[in-house]
Amino acid sequence: PSNKEYVRTKKRKTYRYCCVILLCHTTEGTPTLKLYRFPAQPWEKERRHRWVATVRRVNLDGSPWMPSDNSRICSRHFVNNERSNIASHPAYCPTLFPTVYKTNSVIPQDKASPARLSCFSVCNGLCNVFKV
Repeated sequence: PSNKEYVRTKKRKTYRYCCVILLCHTTEGTPTLKLYRFPAQPWEKERRHRWVATVRRVNLDGSPWMPSDNSRICSRHFVNNERSNIASHPAYCPTLFPTVYKTNSVIPQDKASPARLSCFSVCNGLCNVFKV
């Protein structure tokens, strides 16, 4: 038998991450942008709380949204397109959001993209992973 028969093919991922910001359409693999996990370490509780507060999301049923292990936010929402681990740096927390975040306390459902809304309705507003 030839060596070609024994070559393993790389397994394709069955999911794709996207940014948790409802009006942002960044997905995993977007050139020049990174997707960051929400802080999850015990010593990052305060930072995680600040990130959640600045995202200002709620679930479809109106309950407070909390990020899952799969939640990501893209570098587009950080100063200089990159997060910083220095607490005094402006990019320590995401601060750059669509203008709707500046005028409304909650993102209106009718402003979100239909594809994203269908994902949230299937996942009850808790997931940030699209099935491919």
